[in-house]
Amino acid sequence: MIQKGEGYRLKFSMKKIFTLCAVLLALLASSGCAVNEEANSHELAEKFVSELYTVNKKEIESYNNLLKANTEDALKEAIEDIYKDIRILMSDEAYEKFTANRTGVRFAEFCSENNCYIEIKDTILSERSTNENNNEKGYNFEVKLNIVSSKDGTEEEDVAEGIIQLTKENEEWKVSGYRDIKLPEAITKE
Repeated sequence: MIQKGEGYRLKFSMKKIFTLCAVLLALLASSGCAVNEEANSHELAEKFVSELYTVNKKEIESYNNLLKANTEDALKEAIEDIYKDIRILMSDEAYEKFTANRTGVRFAEFCSENNCYIEIKDTILSERSTNENNNEKGYNFEVKLNIVSSKDGTEEEDVAEGIIQLTKENEEWKVSGYRDIKLPEAITKE
């Protein structure tokens, strides 16, 4: 038979155990969120690099349609077609700068003129900066490329380097800045 004092101690101990479990679960959840946040920003940065440097037949076709555009609407449609996959990864301000600088077009232009396409071989990201209060992250990147001839399938390896800045908007990571540090040599030697 439980005496009055023992039941009180048992309830008090159960409250401590439940409280401790709740605190532990909260800590696990918050650390899991931090890891998940890092994974989300890292994944977005990798996806951006992949979309930026990969040039396939469809993108070359979109570039050629841009050259053939003879009305303002056709031109606008061709530009949107070239940038559609990268657009959803960027903030509005970053996208405006990106398109104004013709950043994405230059790789498609190179491939169209040289009858080739570009594949990503490997992407290496290293964290550059983090500002948790402002929800910002920065990454340095190096991307190893294969430039493949459409004529005979020969491959030329090349490397590009740059910086990506991410900002969290409405609980989603977006690319808020991008800068080349080193363009692929094949593109710059022309």
